Amino acid sequence: MIYPLIIGSLTGFFAFIINLSVENIAGFKFHTTNQLSESSTFVAFFFYMFCDVFLTMIATFLTTFVSPAAAGSGIPDVKAYLNGINLPGALLVSTLFTKVIGSICAIAGGLAVGKEGPTVHIGGCIAAIAGQGGIEGFQLKSKWLKMFQNDRDRRDLITIGAAAGVAAAFKAPVGGVLFVIEEASSWMRPKLLWRCFFGNAVVHITLRALRTWCEDGGCGKFGKGGFIIFNIKEGQFDYSPYEIFPVILIGVIGGLLGTFSSRSTQRSVCGVAQTRLAGDGFGKLDLCCADCLDVVPPSNDGHVPTLPRVDHCRRRRRGLPR
Repeated sequence: MIYPLIIGSLTGFFAFIINLSVENIAGFKFHTTNQLSESSTFVAFFFYMFCDVFLTMIATFLTTFVSPAAAGSGIPDVKAYLNGINLPGALLVSTLFTKVIGSICAIAGGLAVGKEGPTVHIGGCIAAIAGQGGIEGFQLKSKWLKMFQNDRDRRDLITIGAAAGVAAAFKAPVGGVLFVIEEASSWMRPKLLWRCFFGNAVVHITLRALRTWCEDGGCGKFGKGGFIIFNIKEGQFDYSPYEIFPVILIGVIGGLLGTFSSRSTQRSVCGVAQTRLAGDGFGKLDLCCADCLDVVPPSNDGHVPTLPRVDHCRRRRRGLPR
């Protein structure tokens, strides 16, 4: 439980730093612009434009010259690694640094981006660094750490980091666990499930403690430590019983559309497999054979074979034992 504790606390801390920095930088920018607009609209516009361009240039410079792997949201990089594809530079210390500073500058600079994807990537980077014993050149040399320096444990740690990132971005511990189960990881064990949940609980406790510090006025003039960027304190509080029926209808429609999408995807993938293997003497595969879509675990070089298990499907069609 030591690794989930470290990953959860550091992920929550970095998520708090990103939010706090964005609140203070954006608050200073808007406050100064409003003050300048009282005397000169042109000067206020030039100041606002200069702030946005300057912050965007910092994020662009870091992403271009320090760590190109930090470009984008980061969720596809984490999902690719958890499914057996090793992306060079995706989980390094330089990527972590660029992701944190670049996210602060990009969001505060007014770009149409958010912190949710970068927070997942930050959690994965923290988990990868913790798994190797720290920053390169200052790594711990304990024999206990060497027990976790293998592909399976490294993948498990990054899974915990991705779940912690979602929990920190949305303040949703259960949502982080569901994210790695449904979207990110292809190898999930019950033991790993509880480790992810424990790490997410640590994230929530860390954020709660840091937000308490903000309530005492220690987060700057504009920092409040909030994590939901849209207002949810005002709205409708009294509901009538008949309002539940539209909600039920939306849920039913969503379930039907999801079922249709999953079934269509299964048929299209099996159809592609049939087309590719028709000339190899395998004949027509069973579309209803779910095992035709199984993915073989990654090999030692990090590649994931994606061909279906044809021999198993042929035996199933003929009624033979597996």
